[in-house]
Amino acid sequence: MKLLLALVLCLSLFGQTLHHVTYRVTGPDTYAQNCLSCTDHPADASITIANDNGGTEQHAINLPWTKEFDAPSGRSLYLSAQKRTAARDGFGHPTKLEATLYVDGKVVQHAVTTEDFGIASVSGKVP
Repeated sequence: MKLLLALVLCLSLFGQTLHHVTYRVTGPDTYAQNCLSCTDHPADASITIANDNGGTEQHAINLPWTKEFDAPSGRSLYLSAQKRTAARDGFGHPTKLEATLYVDGKVVQHAVTTEDFGIASVSGKVP
């Protein structure tokens, strides 16, 4: 904790304040809904993110999913999530997939898709 505080203080002195970033993807856990007796757990969504170093990563994830990290002012942020199934709720309607970007606990952007294999993308910049 002391090391983190010292790092934040040093970066603040040089004009580089760190901010807490959270990427969150939520939606139905299609495994729990459709595969209660299965032994493997297929991924619910595919994501592409701008990571904590500013690079791009892609992952297959299970829902819900969260990634948190600290980033300096000016860093570009991006999260795109795509449904890997054409899951339906109990009424036959397509399920929701939601992507949310937070900086310092405040919502920067939120997106929702209900389409089969739909994509929800959010982006922003660290203040």
